Amino acid sequence: MTSISRDVRLGEHYSPRPLSEFVEPSSPNRIDLTVHADKGKDELLAEILKHGKWRHHHGIPELEARSDLYAAYVRRVDEMLSLIRVGLERHGLMETLPNASVCDLAASEGFVSTRLVDWGATMVDAFELSQNGIDRFSLLWNYLGYADKANCRLFDLDLEQVAFANQLPQTYDITFSLGIIYHVESPMLFARNLFAATNDVCVIESDTPTFVNPNRFRENGVVYLNKDQVTVSAGNVRKIMEFRPDREALIDIMLTAGFSTIDVLDPHEYDKNSYFSRGEKSVLLCRK
Repeated sequence: MTSISRDVRLGEHYSPRPLSEFVEPSSPNRIDLTVHADKGKDELLAEILKHGKWRHHHGIPELEARSDLYAAYVRRVDEMLSLIRVGLERHGLMETLPNASVCDLAASEGFVSTRLVDWGATMVDAFELSQNGIDRFSLLWNYLGYADKANCRLFDLDLEQVAFANQLPQTYDITFSLGIIYHVESPMLFARNLFAATNDVCVIESDTPTFVNPNRFRENGVVYLNKDQVTVSAGNVRKIMEFRPDREALIDIMLTAGFSTIDVLDPHEYDKNSYFSRGEKSVLLCRK
């Protein structure tokens, strides 16, 4: 008989979490984006530059020139945003964006929400868990002048909740779930929440591991385990056991959640070197 110890097997990759953290409703708190309203552009920029290793430059030259800018992440974000824009245009969604209700789940520092506003979105709700992401988002939107837009809001929300869709302020015409489903413990349940939160279209992006010869269950896709962590706030680091689906598994998850059709946004014809062309990352446009 083989005995496996949690301390040996998981080591520091373990956070004790009671079931109540997942099943007890926790309504999102709206973040006051006007907290920096009294600061001028120079003061806001100085505050922004105090934060290290931004994940995108957000069109700010001083950030783009920083040696600690997370350059590899920036390239991935730019590839993703380019791919999403082409997908929205091809499906006629760019022209409806100004009148659509939109949400950005796991908004991080705001690179997607910001671009959606740039593309014409006027009703954007962004949701983020980490305090660092919320702080950066708030500073960024004040600096760019988006914080006073009446229909653009920021909330904190834990997307590990069993029924987080029930805690959202509303349902949305277009939901954006970019870079999050492979960071949650229950991707199938997460997808069902996406379906419940979506009126029309969900755009989802994920890491999708590729396997040369998945001999077993090859027609059903593959999901693999990964250990990671997220810093919720200073001193509060949550260890995560991730279930990362490959592209075929992600498609089946979204169809099983209830979406009727899936379009894989593939940049192969114009960018053969992209993470997305190689299948290591995927963006799906899912219709109800």
